[in-house]
Amino acid sequence: MLIVDDFSNCLSARYGLTGSFFYAMKTEVRRQKSEVRSQGSEVRGLSSIFCVLCSVFCVLTLSGCHNQAEQVTLPTVQPQPDVRVAFDSFANIHYGRMRSLYGWQTTQSAVAATLRQWYADVQTRQTVTDGTPAQLKTFLEHLPAAADCAVSVVYLGSIQSADGQWVFVNGQRASWRDLLAADIPPHPCRIVILDACSAAFVRQLPAWSKLATLTLLASDEGELTYDFFPSQLHPIDVQQRLPLAYAWGQTYLPSGWNKHISFLGLMWMQSAAMTAAPPADVSGWQRFFDLCGQNAADFARTHGRRWGSTVHPYKP
Repeated sequence: MLIVDDFSNCLSARYGLTGSFFYAMKTEVRRQKSEVRSQGSEVRGLSSIFCVLCSVFCVLTLSGCHNQAEQVTLPTVQPQPDVRVAFDSFANIHYGRMRSLYGWQTTQSAVAATLRQWYADVQTRQTVTDGTPAQLKTFLEHLPAAADCAVSVVYLGSIQSADGQWVFVNGQRASWRDLLAADIPPHPCRIVILDACSAAFVRQLPAWSKLATLTLLASDEGELTYDFFPSQLHPIDVQQRLPLAYAWGQTYLPSGWNKHISFLGLMWMQSAAMTAAPPADVSGWQRFFDLCGQNAADFARTHGRRWGSTVHPYKP
């Protein structure tokens, strides 16, 4: 049995298949071994084990041939030359004893890489990691004004409660109702990516229009969003299931990317890999956010809602 267990672990590492599949295989093998002992037929048991392993090998071989034959081509993008873009980000990541949001860090990188791919003139302004409520208020008050750029893109990532409270890494909480009381510079094209659980709660806040012209929401009200990392708990391998998103990540993300990203970030990469014409205005961003939502819905139909969330745009 040790040989069978090692074999299944090796296949899992080589092909990125799910831990649950191999767990089922090993359970079947153990059952066969028990049956062998009870019936005293070693030959029958070895034959059963051999049949299981041969079946798995055939499936993997065919799957591998399919993956090797599949060619992924990313679109050629011509950057917008005359659109000045500012990028600001605020993300709470390292929560200590609570789960840390390392995937949110990758998503922030994916948004920044997309802007550099799409626009010739991109200015990275504020990049805050693991800030406090006071720092978030200051962050909002120092967002660019209309005279500073044509498009203001803001990435916001954190743990958020169902009632719209942001949970900070130091244990403090702050409600968006209070945070939006900040003196936020108005901008006619401020694009906000809100990567948090229950992100759609902000639709209840009239003051959200002070911050965002258009928002990409990572989840519906009362809905969780996921730190996407293939493992036995999240058995969806990006390279196998979303080769287009994976190819984009391999091309534009920093080297060493290990497929760890938030679900919104995964849908962002899939959509960026399908976009040849960068958005030049709010309508263009609306179309891109609609595509992110469509890809999220397609993912849910294919893989089940357990692994994803409802991604959709919101325009106050």
